[in-house]
Amino acid sequence: MLNTPHLPYRSRLPRPSRRAASVALLCTLWAASCPPTQAQSSDPDKKLKNRSLVWNPPNLDSPVPNVSSTPPCDLSAVLAQAAERTSAMISNLQNFTAEENISYQSSDRQNFIQDAGSSSYDYVVIFQHGSNEPIVDERRTPRHGTPSPMAAQSRGLPEIVLLFLPNLQTDYEMKCDGQLAWDGQPAWLVEFQQRPDHPSRTFAFRTPNGVYSAQLKGRAWIAADSGEILHLETGLMHGIPAVKVYRMYLSITYAPVRFQARDVRVWLPHIADVYYDYGELRTIVYHTFSDFLLFSVDTDQKIEKPKSPNPPSS
Repeated sequence: MLNTPHLPYRSRLPRPSRRAASVALLCTLWAASCPPTQAQSSDPDKKLKNRSLVWNPPNLDSPVPNVSSTPPCDLSAVLAQAAERTSAMISNLQNFTAEENISYQSSDRQNFIQDAGSSSYDYVVIFQHGSNEPIVDERRTPRHGTPSPMAAQSRGLPEIVLLFLPNLQTDYEMKCDGQLAWDGQPAWLVEFQQRPDHPSRTFAFRTPNGVYSAQLKGRAWIAADSGEILHLETGLMHGIPAVKVYRMYLSITYAPVRFQARDVRVWLPHIADVYYDYGELRTIVYHTFSDFLLFSVDTDQKIEKPKSPNPPSS
């Protein structure tokens, strides 16, 4: 976890600490050893307010229905376009803020709820440019009360898509299954899996005792016309017993957000669902992002809310 201080929302941000700068692209998750503390808040997105916390992680080993081999998929062209769009996102974004709502529920092996709650945060993401990979610094300030451990447990949501950057694509075996629709938009379905002969540079669990790299596999829905990442599902290839995380799944749906000050449109996480299996406990964490703001040293530019995409019917 990055040891950075909580900052006032929409205040002038200092440069990231040296420790934060040394993390580079590493997506970090705080491996909590104690149950989360409950905190109550309302969901900022009314449309998602009644979304039930259900253990329903993506089944990464099952085929996705309605995938067509016509037209044929040119994997190299799809990955080149995805790399271009991801690189453009880094170039267009210095940093941004959003309102984030986190809802969570922890249950034991008998499915008895041990803890549950929700909390809202002012969420800040700072993109820096390192020598090889982007440096991403995330910060959360609770809007009410004290922060929940869930806020520290889920880091790396905005930057996980950076695995499609040109110098990180080579860490993965990738294949294109064909074309299908995501929320009515034509998309290519691309599967990815960590190469055994390459280092795992995308994802890790950070604890007081050290950093434990994790190997990922998953799939992404990539817009056929633009190369934007519309939806991404991923999970651990192997559990990490050293931090007592035996399974972890992540499902992120992206939505377009227009930054009017720069006249650019960027696809950013709108809904992110995370599932953790700690052996004795299973935890579900739902994230919802809204009210994005582009932050710069000169001005705070209010931008439109992302359009809430409707999940496709399965």
